[in-house]
Order: sequence, then structure tokens, then C-alpha cells
Amino acid sequence: MIRNNNMMLEQIMQLSFKLYDLKLFLDTHPTENSAIEEYNTTLNKYKSMVNHYEKLYGPLSALDVDENQQEWDWIKGPWPWENCKIKEDEK
Repeated sequence: MIRNNNMMLEQIMQLSFKLYDLKLFLDTHPTENSAIEEYNTTLNKYKSMVNHYEKLYGPLSALDVDENQQEWDWIKGPWPWENCKIKEDEK
């Protein structure tokens, strides 16, 4: 489970980086259709991956906590970095 958690976090971080990179490119090339399509595709993958991760492991940030919940669940589970093992442990 920890390995899957780490792999999902790494994929989310990669998608996040790609989104920022595409946003910077689109700042200077706002009509580049292929970049817009790539941004939208990546954004959908990112949202899907974050949604799946949060269903399994809980929210990734305080902004993702459900405002209608009856109790404060944020602190109940392990923090994302508490499940991370050093890469050597995954060998």
C-alpha cells in the first residue's frame, strides 16, 4: 500500500509540474492549439488522479477538505509524508 501511495503522489507531482510548465508556455503562446489540448488533457488526468488519491488516502491539502463534513477528519489519517519511505526501502 505504501508503494502505491508513493507512486500516486509522484504521478500527481509530475502532472502538477507539467501543468505549470504548460501554463508558462501558454502565457507566451496563448493561441497554440496543441498546447491548449495538452493542458486540458493533463488537467483532466491531474484532477482524476487527485480525486482517486483522496478517496483512498484523504485530502492532499487543507483546501480539499469537504466543508460540509460533520467532524474534522483532516488529522485522523497519516499525513502524506508519513507514508513515504526513502527510495532505498522500495528496492
